[in-house]
This record gives sequence, structure tokens and C-alpha cells, in this order.
Amino acid sequence: MKCLLEDYCKVSGQQINLGKSSLFFSPNTPANLRTELGAIFGMSAVEDPGKYLGLPTMWGRSKRDALQFVREKLLRKVSGWKQSLLSQAGREVLIKAVAQAVTTYPMGVFLFPKTFCTRMEKEISNFWWGQKHEEKKIHWVSWAHLGLPKHDGGMGFRDFHDFNLALLARQCWRLLTEPESLWAQLIKARYYPNCNFLEAKKGSRASWAWASLIEGRRVILNGARWQIMNGAKARIWSDKWITNIQGGELRPYPDTTVDRSATVETIIDWNTRSWNLDSIRPLISNEEANAIQRIPIGITSEADRLVWPSEKNGKYSVRSGYHNIHTSHQRTSLRRPSPSILIDSKVWKLIWHADVPPKVRHFLWKALNGHIAVSSVLHKKKLRPSPLCPICNAEEESVEHMLLLCPWVEPIWFGGLLNYRIDKHGITTLHQWLRDCVTVGLNTKEERNYVLIHIALTCWTIWKTRNRAVFDNCNPHPQRALKSISDQVNERLLLKHKIAHPNSRNNSQTPQARWIAPPTSLAKINVDAAWHQSSCRAGAGIIIRNSEGSFIGAKSVSFHAETSLDAEAVALLEGCKFARDRNLTKVCFESDSLELINCVKGNIGRGRWNLYPVLTLIREEQRGFEECSWNWTNRFGNQAADNLASLALSRRSTEVWVERPPTSLVHILCKDGLPCPHLS
Repeated sequence: MKCLLEDYCKVSGQQINLGKSSLFFSPNTPANLRTELGAIFGMSAVEDPGKYLGLPTMWGRSKRDALQFVREKLLRKVSGWKQSLLSQAGREVLIKAVAQAVTTYPMGVFLFPKTFCTRMEKEISNFWWGQKHEEKKIHWVSWAHLGLPKHDGGMGFRDFHDFNLALLARQCWRLLTEPESLWAQLIKARYYPNCNFLEAKKGSRASWAWASLIEGRRVILNGARWQIMNGAKARIWSDKWITNIQGGELRPYPDTTVDRSATVETIIDWNTRSWNLDSIRPLISNEEANAIQRIPIGITSEADRLVWPSEKNGKYSVRSGYHNIHTSHQRTSLRRPSPSILIDSKVWKLIWHADVPPKVRHFLWKALNGHIAVSSVLHKKKLRPSPLCPICNAEEESVEHMLLLCPWVEPIWFGGLLNYRIDKHGITTLHQWLRDCVTVGLNTKEERNYVLIHIALTCWTIWKTRNRAVFDNCNPHPQRALKSISDQVNERLLLKHKIAHPNSRNNSQTPQARWIAPPTSLAKINVDAAWHQSSCRAGAGIIIRNSEGSFIGAKSVSFHAETSLDAEAVALLEGCKFARDRNLTKVCFESDSLELINCVKGNIGRGRWNLYPVLTLIREEQRGFEECSWNWTNRFGNQAADNLASLALSRRSTEVWVERPPTSLVHILCKDGLPCPHLS
């Protein structure tokens, strides 16, 4: 039966899927043909097979009609929530955890039309501002502004189109890194049988899914980099492989001709395992040449690999992909500059980390953005006839006036626990005042938190008291406000104390560790690195001692490294080489870099991507030892290696000591209680 259907499809060009009890036909299959084939095979003919794994099995020409089920599901989620019972803090949680998660699966397969994404964002925006059905409510800021990170004055809501691209880029990353998987082989056989995915063309009649993957591929091409191992894959002038410069690719001087197919292996001297830039040096700048010289070279047995620099392990993630996409144009998406963008990010971090209820943090966010319904704002929107303060009727009611400058709030600030006297002439903006109050003159984190709790709860209580006075047509009562503030502050401080000190006991301090001799027959190699950030210069210190603590050898090496962790890895590699030069076979290595030790002991492919070339060389050196272990020690147990690393950084040369240690090490060895040749 299956063979007959396959032969028919080849001859007629029709699309037929064989189900358990039904035949599924494409919409353009003639009705009489469906009936005839259904009678032959004893199955019912079905035009719409429904959904499979949450996606429609078939769709027509309109993408918006095909995706209508996504919007309907989103609307069911939003309309089902009791909006009147939720604060904006509650809506934020539900939007991020539920509403924006509805589209995740279909967005990982298809690229949604921008108009469709905008329509869904409008539905969520209506819910965020509390709008129901035909009711109209003020949308104080645009959706693009709400999509800004919280430290930039937004709410961190996802932009659907950017999130769609980030999800599609994840599928593209899987095609590149899992080429042997069944689905990747099927895609390759269908769309790019004679090239790789990075070089594949869209084609003139691309399917919706394939065209979506092509769009997601742009994200990978913009953000991914080639990591050099043997240099055979990455091309010098066509690929992005220089991870420590902007753009990641070489740009030859104008009016010069280069070989676009030349690979990186042609500029590597494998005898010395170093860069030989003689052939391209006249074509590149000094900055590019220096950047290349700092790139570590991997082992020849491994091919160049594609990495995602935004993640520590070098593997693409939707989170970092979305961040890269959204950051590139989030500023341009705003039609006009917003005052919140001009506010220091430290102020935003202060309010979002304040130890107060979420509704109070959201109130402070709205106050700093100027999105509170005070008289001056409502007057500008032609919703109130006068901008004057409804309580004092003397000045315009701005956010600063309502919270700080109105006469009735002075006794609240002065009578509170802070005894704060308002300086009316020194207040310009709310964010400047808040920053000065929480930072100026406060030295400890505990003091800043204490003051911030009082300020946040005082502002919140003033706002609630003002609303009761305006809408209930009564006079505000500062004494009641002070009592409410005091109760709220005491409740927060008591809760914070219980969380911070749950039946705590004073534990005796751990004594400072020092160097410990290895087991018998083993030699211990301590390594450390010193790194200078501005010049990227580094120094490695290596010292070898036996099980009796006797000095065997030491070495200091100067080199360049991009980060301190890179320097630590090179120091460990130099330690392996030095141990091999001393003909040691049973060794244990110690470093005070816990992250490096974990990378070496674990799966190096899942560790820091920038350490991978050096880690592969360390593993190669490890094979030359009969017994080898990697251990972490604290700084006090690694002082000798640290001293040698600092020495290498200052002298900028390589030095080796075999029989006697350098003079600067004598006091450290004596401090460890070990025998020292200088004292014998």
C-alpha cells in the first residue's frame, strides 16, 4: 500500500500522508480523486488532519491564518486572569512566565510575520496596563520602552520578533554542531546537499520552515566566531576568527588584493607553534596583528570549531542570542529619547533590589519614569482642567512636588525614623535626590539598605495617603501616615533579620592553610599567574618540591594573555612542560584558580571556550605522565608560585632555577617550614 502511494505521489505530484485509519490529502487534490483512493484503501479521506505536536499539519497561503491558534491561546491565557485582583507586579510575573511562553514552541520552527508579533504585543500591553475589552486606559510608555532591561528603566518584556529570531538561531546552531543527527541530515539532503549550512542559499521557492532558518542563520553569522585549532577550516579574509577585536574579521587595506580562500593554517608556524604573519603583515593594522599574536593555537589533531563568545562554554543559548539581537537596535526602536534612559543604571538597580514588597518597587519605577497620574501629567493629557496640586492648590503637582515638596509631607519626612529635613532648593529631579540619599555619606551596604527601605515605604505611604485625600475628599493625616510607615518598616526589618540569622552560631574561623607536602614518590608542582590588565602582559610562576618538601626546581615565564584566567591556564601548561623537562613521571599539580582546576578535571569541551586550545595541550602533556592529578589550594598554600609569577611580570623574561631557589623565595620556603638549600 505504502509503495503504491509513493509511486502515485511521484507521478501525480500530489501530497498524501498515510495515517492509521485516514488518508490526508493536500488541499489542491481533486475531490473525486480523494473519494476514489479512500475507497481503494478502505480509509476515509481527510483534508485537515489537525495539529501535530501543537502545530497545524497543513496550512494555506496566509501565515497569519495559520498562526491564529497561537493568538487565540494567548488571549485565553490573558482573559482568564482576574485583572482586577492583580497588581502590576503580579501581571509582570504572569506575562513573563505564562503569556510570553505560549509562543516558544512554534517560534522555534517558523518566523512569525512582524505584524502578527505586533498584534500579540498589543494584547499583552493591554493586559499590563489593566485594559479590558473595549475599555481604554492610558499606556504611559510604549512597548519598546517596556522591552528595555530593568537596569535601563524598562520592564524586561520580550520583543516577540527578536525572541523569534533567537529561537530559530538555536535550531541553526544545532544544524552546525550536530550534523550527524537524523533531522540535520534530512535538512541537508533536501536544501543544501553540496555545501555546508553557512553557505546554503535560500532558493526561489523556499518553504516557510527553510526560509525561517535562513533568517535565524543571520544571528549566528553575526555573533559566532571560529576558534583556531589546526586552522584548516577558518578562512583568513572571509570568516570571523579574531575574538578579541570588534567584528572578529580581518579587513585588508583598500586597493589591495587578497586570496579569499586562504585558510588560517597558512600563517601558523607549526615547528614553534606560533604565528607567522610575514605574508599578511603589510595588509593589516598593528592592532589586528597584536590581536592575532594573542590568540592561542590548538593541537593539529582537532579541527577549528564554531563558538558563541557570549556564553562561557561557547555554546549558543536563546538568552544570549536574544540579548545580542535586542541590544543592537533597542535604542533605535524608541521613537524619541526617554527620560528614563538618562537615569543612571545604578538608580534602577537600587529600586529593583530594594527589600520592599514588589508593588512598592513598581511604584518607584513608575515614579522615576514620571508615569504617575499626578495633576500636571493629567493636565498635559487634557484629562484634568488644572495642573495645581489638589491638596495645597499653590503649585503644579509633579511627582517631585507630591512626594517631597508639598507642605503636608514635610512632617512625615522629618517625623520618621530618618528625621530627614527636606531641602526644597536642592531637589531637582527625583532620581538625583534618591541617588544622593542612598549613596552620599553611607559607607556600608547595610546602611544603604536601611535608608532605602525607609525611603521606599515612605514614598509609597505618601502616595496612598494622597489618593485617599483626593478621592475621599478629606484632609491627609501625617500622624496616621507615620504610624503606617513605622509598622511597615519594622515588619520588613524583622523579616530580614529572621532570614539572615536563622539560629546562627558563631563558627570559629578556619586557620590559614599553608603548603602541604605530597604523598611519597610524588612531586608537587605549584603554578600561579600574575596578569596586568592594561597591557595584557602576564607572568607564570612554577615551583616543584618533593614529598619531603625539598626544592627540585622553579621557573618564571613572561607572555601575553587576554584575561587572568587565560594566564592561569598558560601557567598550568608551562608547569606541565617544566615537569616533563625535569623527567618527572608521577606528579600532582596545584593552582589557586578553582575554575581552571574544574575545567581541567572535567569535560574540557564544556568548560570555558576560550581555554579550550590550552586545555587540549594540557591533556596532551598529561598523557606523558604515569600518574597525574589536579588539585586546588588557596592563596596561602600557593605563595611561592605567586612570588615567581610576580617576578616574571616585572622582569619580562624566562628564568629557571634547578639547584637553588631565588633569594626572594627563601623566606616563603622557611615560612612553610621546609628545608631550603640557602640555609644548609
